[in-house]
Amino acid sequence: MSENPSRPSGLSRRDLLGAAVTLPLWRAFSHVALAQGRGLETIRKSRGLVVGAGDADVSKVELSRDWAGAICRSRVTNRGTSAVAIKEIVLFDLALDLPPSTSLYAESFQMRLFNWTDAPMTLSARLTRASTVTDFWSGASLGRKDVVTIADMLAHSARLLECRDV
Repeated sequence: MSENPSRPSGLSRRDLLGAAVTLPLWRAFSHVALAQGRGLETIRKSRGLVVGAGDADVSKVELSRDWAGAICRSRVTNRGTSAVAIKEIVLFDLALDLPPSTSLYAESFQMRLFNWTDAPMTLSARLTRASTVTDFWSGASLGRKDVVTIADMLAHSARLLECRDV
């Protein structure tokens, strides 16, 4: 593990990425699932799927979910011989069955950028609305943006960004 003062000691990059993915899910389902009487078993039994970008063939892309108690570790593996463009990965496809009168409020969202390649890469993502963007782990402000560009992301690395309406 590299020395990184913004990373809690004893956690690997994989642990941090796992937490980054599971925390929003836990927040979303911890109170809703109990309120609707669904429980963890319903979440476990829900389907997951990989959605290709455009006409990309995702038939050889495998989504696996391994459970250890209440913790789910998800993995996406391309079993094919060529790269596949993925639009989205749905870990838990559930109907929340919320009444139309349900108020939803959000003042921020998280965005994860992954460089899956073997070389440094510049990645860009268009936001749905202009937001103030902050690196989640370092706290560094990236400014107010409607397009986020991370130059020279290291090979096999990820960035977790918080995007806030201000």
